Amino acid sequence: MIDLNKQNELFKIFGEKLKKKTECYVIGGSAMIYYGMKDSTKYIDLVFEKEKDREYIVKLLNDLGYRERKQVFCISKRKTLQSFCKGKI
Repeated sequence: MIDLNKQNELFKIFGEKLKKKTECYVIGGSAMIYYGMKDSTKYIDLVFEKEKDREYIVKLLNDLGYRERKQVFCISKRKTLQSFCKGKI
């Protein structure tokens, strides 16, 4: 499970590796942690408005050793969300 400290640690790692401005929104359990409505979550949920930002973060996650997990379903006008994990599935 990912708590507030772990989530902030992961975002700090991502931020240090970013080489260009990239925008996304934190949603779901991840956002609820920041509002103090939840202590932990299984996933960090991100939504992107720009496909190029999503592709950039997907590459960054792959470079950091994360790999795609099974597809998750969402209702969206855009492509299906991708789920990533690090280590064993």
